Amino acid sequence: MKIEAINKKHAGYLKDYIKDIQEIMFDATENANTGKFGEINNLLGNVVRYSNKFKEYTNNPQEINEWCYMIPNLMMYASTGFLIGIKDENNTDDVDEAIDRLFENTVKITSETNKMLDKLEAIGELEDLLTNLMKK
Repeated sequence: MKIEAINKKHAGYLKDYIKDIQEIMFDATENANTGKFGEINNLLGNVVRYSNKFKEYTNNPQEINEWCYMIPNLMMYASTGFLIGIKDENNTDDVDEAIDRLFENTVKITSETNKMLDKLEAIGELEDLLTNLMKK
């Protein structure tokens, strides 16, 4: 599935993040009922589709900025909720560890995205990128 991003660097961050989240969720659902990984993977795909669609309706730099963080934030919340839903007395430690990994990965991509946007703004390219994204 295509992932809309502000630039190639942002696309790389998102692809790596999604791969990490899928790995975390695979590990966490390995001993759960059959099909649980497929369920969360479908949910993660819906987050990407929603983010791609959201971008189409952005009309100003603030909305573009919000969109840049949409995939990590929504995936973290969706995955955390999913994990809490499958948590039981047999997998409490595994689920808690997975949630910690989710938080760590989400903070990492958020930080990297913030640094990227700050750098683009500092060199004067952010406004041009945002304007071009809004035209697409």
